[in-house]
Amino acid sequence: MNFLNSKAKEVESVDILLEGIGEMYAEFRIPDPCAEALMLKSLERYGQVSPVVVSREDKNRYELLDGFKRLHACRRLSSFISLNAKVLELTVHARKAAVVLLNRAGKISDTEEALVVHSLYHDDCLTQVEIA
Repeated sequence: MNFLNSKAKEVESVDILLEGIGEMYAEFRIPDPCAEALMLKSLERYGQVSPVVVSREDKNRYELLDGFKRLHACRRLSSFISLNAKVLELTVHARKAAVVLLNRAGKISDTEEALVVHSLYHDDCLTQVEIA
């Protein structure tokens, strides 16, 4: 998170309509139906406890970086039309790194991290040093 704090401008929490949140970076996460079912139950019982993390794509569009289970669960619940979110202003490369860094506390698998590294190398043509 130090990388994100030093490189990103964080904006205060905002409420964003569900349809304004894109999932471009979901390709780096492997869905877990059991965890999503638990998240659905938690949201029904307690509501949204912590904000998701997004990066602004344009004026009314955001890309999700952290909170995929929350977003998927909220889209299944008619009681949610928006989510509270922290907005980070990041470059495309930093967004991919953020998917890993925001989930470091045991919430991201080695395979998911490898998907990000692979994308940075093959899709974005970054060197190994730049990726590190």
